[in-house]
Formats: sequence, structure tokens, C-alpha cells
Amino acid sequence: MQTFIDSATQQVWAFDDDVEVENGFATSPNIKVAVPVTLKPCTPEQAAAAAAPKPFTGAMLLKDNTIQRDSLLNVAALAIGPLQDAVDLGQSTAVEDALLKSWKEYRIAVNRIDLTQPSPTWPVQPA
Repeated sequence: MQTFIDSATQQVWAFDDDVEVENGFATSPNIKVAVPVTLKPCTPEQAAAAAAPKPFTGAMLLKDNTIQRDSLLNVAALAIGPLQDAVDLGQSTAVEDALLKSWKEYRIAVNRIDLTQPSPTWPVQPA
């Protein structure tokens, strides 16, 4: 088995020993396939290291949690809008008033999540 690392993407490639890899092609006795010209030969150990999951950094965690928070806040905003309109125009029912309060409490809870924590416990959306 031959292993290669794509120097542009760090993706690992592996080919049987009878495959020749050069000039952007992997060629065996029966087939010729285009491959990235940026493939560089490597040892199996280097391939394993390149394929290993990368540690999750604090910046990645913050980014992922911020995306999740913003998505949940958008859902809340879509739910709150029509309910708030009904209240503002004096057309809301007692059920809508209660649901509006629940959605606003939910939105506050989502906004207070510590985004630096791994796997935060997100609040449950109102029913």
C-alpha cells in the first residue's frame, strides 16, 4: 500500500502498490484516474497523523455555539413576531399572551448561555 498527502488540502490518499501516481494521474494496468497534482508520497505514520481528528479549539467551540445560539434566536424571533403583533393591536388571547411570555423567557435563556462551554445545555423551546 502506498500513501500520499494532498499538500493543498491535507487529505490522505492510498493506492495499491501496482498503481503509479505521477503528473496528476493514478495509473494501474487496467485504469487511469485523475488525482490532484498536489499529492506527495508519505509514510503510513504521516498519513495516520494527517487523518487523525484535530483538537477542537476554543475559537471553534465559540463559533459553533454562536451559530447554534443565533439559529435558536431566529426561531424565537419568528415565533414572537406574530404573537407580539396580536398583543400590540389588542387582539391577543390569553393563550397567546402566555405563549408570548414563554417565548420571550426562552429567548432570554438562550441569550444567557455561556458560549465558551463545550456542549451547553440549550433551553427547551416552548410548545
